[in-house]
Amino acid sequence: MALRVVSNYLRLPKKTFQIIDTLAYHAKSLYNVGLYNVRQHSATHRENRAILQGIRPDLTSGVEVLVGSYLPYTRKKDSPFKEYSTYVQSKENENYGLLHSDAAQQTLKSVEEAYKSYFELLALYRNGQLEYRPGSPKYLPKDGRFKLAFPRAHLAIRGRFVTLGMSHKFRKQHGLTGKELTFPIPPCIKPHQIREVTILPVNNGMAYKIEFCYRVPTQPHPLDPDQYLAIDLGLNNFATMVDTATGAAVILDGKRIKSINRWYNKENARLQSIKDKQGIGGITKRQARLLKRRDCQIEEAMNRCVTWVVDYALQHRIGTVVLPRWDGIKDKINHGKRGNQNFVQIPYHKFRRKLKSTCEQYGIRFDDSHSEAYTSQVDALNLDPIRKPPYGRKRRVKRGLYQSALGTLINADVNGALNHARKVAGDSVVPRIIGSGRVNRPVRIRTTFEPSPFAQIKVQPCAPQGAPVASPLR
Repeated sequence: MALRVVSNYLRLPKKTFQIIDTLAYHAKSLYNVGLYNVRQHSATHRENRAILQGIRPDLTSGVEVLVGSYLPYTRKKDSPFKEYSTYVQSKENENYGLLHSDAAQQTLKSVEEAYKSYFELLALYRNGQLEYRPGSPKYLPKDGRFKLAFPRAHLAIRGRFVTLGMSHKFRKQHGLTGKELTFPIPPCIKPHQIREVTILPVNNGMAYKIEFCYRVPTQPHPLDPDQYLAIDLGLNNFATMVDTATGAAVILDGKRIKSINRWYNKENARLQSIKDKQGIGGITKRQARLLKRRDCQIEEAMNRCVTWVVDYALQHRIGTVVLPRWDGIKDKINHGKRGNQNFVQIPYHKFRRKLKSTCEQYGIRFDDSHSEAYTSQVDALNLDPIRKPPYGRKRRVKRGLYQSALGTLINADVNGALNHARKVAGDSVVPRIIGSGRVNRPVRIRTTFEPSPFAQIKVQPCAPQGAPVASPLR
């Protein structure tokens, strides 16, 4: 079984919006209450340890630096921390009673998750595996909002609709029936598959999204794990792919994603200038709508690309997808004002996360165990070792063209994808790929112009460069 998530923006009537907004405000307040209790406990623990070091230095001198202590969230009767837990210290707060018990408990669990993550990062920093010292979790703004999570146990599902719970105190205070938070279930989900429903605030509560977390059975296919599909990410060429099954090179066009971001930046700059002249602070409703539109367009583009890649792998029985890591590539990037804007705003991590999740569902191995360092500089056709080459970047004779030592001109991104395959499968895959000659004429695919993200796209074995490719998908 695999967990999947469907996320949609909510279009709400005024009354329902006010209910959700009020509950999200109480969730924020409860989160801050739980965080306060944990911070006080952590500070007291450090003070007591300092006192102990002063009294018995002979016992504490050999003890390593304490990486942290936090109040656990627990309701177990046999737990030794029950009377000191975040749950016990926070449940008497008025915000706890105004939230449904499930949403309140999930909010306090989020505090524990935040501190657990903080102490794990702190341990990495003390071991020299993290460059910057992490900061402790911070309080949410006074006018902020926090998510509302509702586990499956107490969801009321009737037909194709789900009703989220509200506490008796909140219903009585606002004169509600308890059926106001009823939402339709997306058609791709069966009601019994739902595991959790979450309401997420967007732009500090100017809009809200609903997420359905559901469980689906995996669909393993008869794939060959020794067949590889190597992917090189870029800007105009969003994803350049080379596979060992057919020896073909395919480029998923990224100009549409680049155009979406460019239009957003231009329109947002116009709205920002009007806002500055009027002396308005914060984000406006028009800017929030603009962000929502861009978010939906980018999400659709990522889904189409992932669908295309996975379908291509299933068609050719490719069992391994190779996509090396980009560790910190956007940190301190200096490609100029325009280059930075074009590159940084493309959510490559979202594409990786979606691709990995979909590969797991279909039984495809997703390999991201290697770094992408020097793969764009090294000559793949000449089988040069993948490390900093003595010739540097001189073989990029033109933008997008790489000249091999063998005298062959090849697409620079295709050369990078070949090096990705070499890192995982070894040099033996290169001769059988370049033997077909198809890497010299990559096919460009524009998934944006397909009628549906679920349309099956097939690349013909000898399709000429730029030929239109389309057909129906599962």
